[in-house]
Amino acid sequence: MIHSRTTTTIPEGMSFMKEVFVLGGTGFLGYYTVKELLRRDYKVSTISLPPMPAEELLPKEVDCRLGDINQMSDEEVLELLKGKYAFVYAAGADERVVPDAPAMKFFYEANVLPTQRLARIARQAGVQKFVLFGSYFAHFTEVWTDLKLKEHNAYPRTRLLQEEVAYMEGEGGMDVMTLRLPYIFGMMPGRQPLWTMFVDRVKGQEIVPVLGGGTAMVTGSAGCGSCRRGDRERQASDGLRDRRNQHEAQRVSSDYCGPARADGHQGGRHAAGADEAGNGKN
Repeated sequence: MIHSRTTTTIPEGMSFMKEVFVLGGTGFLGYYTVKELLRRDYKVSTISLPPMPAEELLPKEVDCRLGDINQMSDEEVLELLKGKYAFVYAAGADERVVPDAPAMKFFYEANVLPTQRLARIARQAGVQKFVLFGSYFAHFTEVWTDLKLKEHNAYPRTRLLQEEVAYMEGEGGMDVMTLRLPYIFGMMPGRQPLWTMFVDRVKGQEIVPVLGGGTAMVTGSAGCGSCRRGDRERQASDGLRDRRNQHEAQRVSSDYCGPARADGHQGGRHAAGADEAGNGKN
């Protein structure tokens, strides 16, 4: 499920393959996003929190810096983003963090405020596409209204707000897409997959009981696809998807769990995204 709000066009004479900035390129989602961008011939730069998970984690052609972008001045960030075609936001606090009360304040300061600031600066720098790796909790908060997730839970509420401030900052000058990605499984150098504990529990057992139902899984190519296609890659469950989009959704999901089941609506502002990853973000 991918929704987006788009407002810009590529200026005449500008090459489509430009430089993409990835915030959190040494985290799990960022790492595979960087690899996919390179595979598609984008130039990539990134800044991530130290330390590096492993030596020579990223290819030498990647401009990789270690530091906290939230400690940089607006002028420093603006200089960092000049000439960038797209910004991929693969950072922040997810639902695995259990903060002290009030949780609302923690997630607001960790996710909402930095996103608003960086989206604003990205637009000022001339960035054309801003891709936010959000959470599929935002999707279910909108769908399962009877659970009142937005009313009783700080995390889904601030994830929705995070999306909204990004859209507002980009309105009229920058395409903004949110990827509400579901569970993502995988491994990367220097990081222990979160799912290892479950593998150990079922290893060697003849029968493993499981609950009915299921959920789609995705690969790291989703973020790169948003940079490239933007509002042209949308999915909907009401039969309005074209065959090309449907094939792409099934291909991405089937990499891990078979044909995708895409829920959502055509158009809109959101872009199905998530942080429920096998390794998390940095």
